[in-house]
Amino acid sequence: MMRDALLALGMVLAAASQMRIAGLPLGPGEFCLALWIVLTMGGQVIGLERPTKAFWHVMSFWAFFTIAQCLGTIWSVFAGVELDRGLFLHDVVAY
Repeated sequence: MMRDALLALGMVLAAASQMRIAGLPLGPGEFCLALWIVLTMGGQVIGLERPTKAFWHVMSFWAFFTIAQCLGTIWSVFAGVELDRGLFLHDVVAY
């Protein structure tokens, strides 16, 4: 029940970028979502619960995002484009 509230609050607050404190990479929405992921994964590692549908949706997004980041990085290395690591890290933290 608590994790469901964290997921809902995180989804609502993730779009409210004006609530971020200046200089911090994470806002309240991202913090709630990260806490939800940690609690959900912890319960599954311990073996207390089965994965939920929402968990699989989030993990499948991250899997595709990771593949896309890897392919983009490989492509830029072969194309000779200089990487801006700051923008790369920004994308990882933002999504």
